[in-house]
Amino acid sequence: MKIFATGDTHWNFERFRPEYFPEGQELTKKDVVLQLGDFVGVWFGDERDDEALDTLLQTELPEAELYLEIGRAICARPEKGAAVMAAEYLQANYPECGGFSHRNLRRMREFYRAYADSRGLRALALKLGWTQNVAILEGCEGSQERTWYLRAALEHRWTKSELLEQIQAGAWLQSTLDEQTDSCYTEENTESVECLEHEENPFCVSRQDLPDVKKCL
Repeated sequence: MKIFATGDTHWNFERFRPEYFPEGQELTKKDVVLQLGDFVGVWFGDERDDEALDTLLQTELPEAELYLEIGRAICARPEKGAAVMAAEYLQANYPECGGFSHRNLRRMREFYRAYADSRGLRALALKLGWTQNVAILEGCEGSQERTWYLRAALEHRWTKSELLEQIQAGAWLQSTLDEQTDSCYTEENTESVECLEHEENPFCVSRQDLPDVKKCL
């Protein structure tokens, strides 16, 4: 029997993928990999990995947190089709629970990957409902955009429908443009605007370039 052990992975279970842990491809039912320090961190290399899913379903976690942990468990499995296999296992063993379609399990995987490296953003995401998180995951193209909608949804208490409307309307992009406009709003720019309002062919000069009127008298 072979026994492999590792310390805390700091939420990064992808180090068990074949390119980082090639020995995992040769594990048998007699071999064991112990990962110490993380929640549900035991990897056997066979169907016993489903025990991790059983443990999660028994912990009675809030929905978003449960789905995050399921996504993490899927990412820990190195073989292709892990999300599909996890979905089939959960559907067969927990038929009374909804939300375990193949598509939704892939979403859980992407949900974990999106926030795996940022504890702060992960905490924000877990304050929203699952459907709101799905809207952000599928409607946003990058981490900056996701971050903006996470904070805005919490601040304004948007429902899923309201959040979708904001995403479709490009609220994040409009907010970014407004911030850029505000940053360019200076005293000299204000003077130029006032000049443009009163002259058809204005020639604007900055105040510091004007001569001292008192000296000219």
